[in-house]
Order: sequence, then structure tokens, then C-alpha cells
Amino acid sequence: MNTPGFKKGRVLLSEEKPQGVRARFERVETAGPPLMDESGRDTQMTGQSNVDLTREFPEMITNQHALLANIRSLQAADEMEESVLDMKA
Repeated sequence: MNTPGFKKGRVLLSEEKPQGVRARFERVETAGPPLMDESGRDTQMTGQSNVDLTREFPEMITNQHALLANIRSLQAADEMEESVLDMKA
């Protein structure tokens, strides 16, 4: 977060046919707040990281709940498949 010039990224999920999820990574190129860099002989303006913790933490919690929901749906599909195989055997 405090690395000058760091750009955050995001993963976009989309549905794949017949079933599945495709993940695509993209970098967010919005500029961070300007910062005076006084390292070395001359002073210059550099951009700070564009990561905002007030947005990242709620998004992380939402993504965690989505992951848990996906895991539960996979477990339910696995249980249904197991039940069908038990009926046929």
C-alpha cells in the first residue's frame, strides 16, 4: 500500500459454459495521490499507491463470503452426484 507507484489489481470473474468460472486479472491504472520525493539531489513529484484501505477491507469481506458460498455450492453438487451414483449402484 505505501509503495510509491504501486497500482492495485482486481480479478474479474465470468461464467464459462457449460459450467465453471473464468478469472481475468486487470491492473487498475488510476493515479494515487501526489507525493513530494526528496530522495537524492532534486525534489520531484511522484504518485503514491492507488490502494485505499477504506475500500479494500469491505471488498475483501464480500469476496470472502462469495468464496464460502461457492465452496458450499460445490459441496452440494458433490453430495448430489454421490447420491445419484449410490442410487445407480
